[in-house]
Amino acid sequence: MLRRKLSILTFLSFLALRASQEAGWSVTGDKGTKIAHDFEKSPLQIMTDSPFGSGSWLHIGLRLDEGTNNTGTGGIKIELSNPPKYFITFCSDEDNWTEFTPPSCSHVNKTWTITKDQSSVKIECDLDEVVVYQFKNSSKKEECSKHWSEKSGAFLFRKTSDDRGDTASRKYRVKPEDKTDCTEIPISGVTTEPADLPVAPGTVLTLTCEKGINMGSSEITCNTFLYGNFTYSETPQCVDLELFGTSLIVTSGK
Repeated sequence: MLRRKLSILTFLSFLALRASQEAGWSVTGDKGTKIAHDFEKSPLQIMTDSPFGSGSWLHIGLRLDEGTNNTGTGGIKIELSNPPKYFITFCSDEDNWTEFTPPSCSHVNKTWTITKDQSSVKIECDLDEVVVYQFKNSSKKEECSKHWSEKSGAFLFRKTSDDRGDTASRKYRVKPEDKTDCTEIPISGVTTEPADLPVAPGTVLTLTCEKGINMGSSEITCNTFLYGNFTYSETPQCVDLELFGTSLIVTSGK
């Protein structure tokens, strides 16, 4: 029985990884290695799986390019404390962290979206806009604007050995273009009776299992630019420990 349970968990991990890859996510990998990303062209999304209050850190450094030039053009530190707080490199006063209260992204899995332009940087947690930092409002306005106005063509996750290095990030990707309705449920074995697709963003569907128990989230929310078509904290998957069934059915929408 133990071996069967381990096989089930391995299978579920594979499904979660496959789902994230299909949605364009890349595993964080080696910290300290520069990753090409044009912040002026597209927002960056980062997935974390630590709850608020864990004390984990999301810490990225922006760089001029992915080549040998290691010029820093900015940086963002987010401490997943309770309440969480942030620090903007070159702009925030030393040891002056700002607390924020995200209205709804309190679950374990979160998607952070970082958008940068010449005058500000915006941070979103799932659908919540939690920080809009105007460079002109910094007490170090000249230094802040000088660095953040530079073009940023790459970033890196700070090594865990660094001061307050990154310990929270799990995956990252370029933010996809916003879509309208959710047209499919990207979870293996799901039927949509009696709920009809497409559904509008924000629609919550409740999942139940035809057989076995659900090893993941019982609700999924239509949100076409976070985890694919729907957001959920853990990959929904029905598992019958005896028959190893894997079918789901959507029973209601609200």
